[in-house]
Amino acid sequence: MKPDTVSQIEMFYFFIGKRLNLFQIGRGTLNARVSQEISDWNATVSLWGKNVTNRHYFVGGNDFSTSLGFAYTIPGAPATFGIDIRKRF
Repeated sequence: MKPDTVSQIEMFYFFIGKRLNLFQIGRGTLNARVSQEISDWNATVSLWGKNVTNRHYFVGGNDFSTSLGFAYTIPGAPATFGIDIRKRF
């Protein structure tokens, strides 16, 4: 098993009028991978997950409230899981 974390330290905020709408200091996500070598098939099978705790965070946003009347945020990726099969020839 190969657990790893991805973390980012940042301060992201915007104001609409004089009110703070979003504030995020840093974030961290937990990823994991479990691999099994199958030598008879000359292959490796891996199960993996990204953001396995399904942490909600933002990766960006903008405030157009003074010009267009709205602000938006871009959410980070949700929990994702998958399987990899690697065959060597």
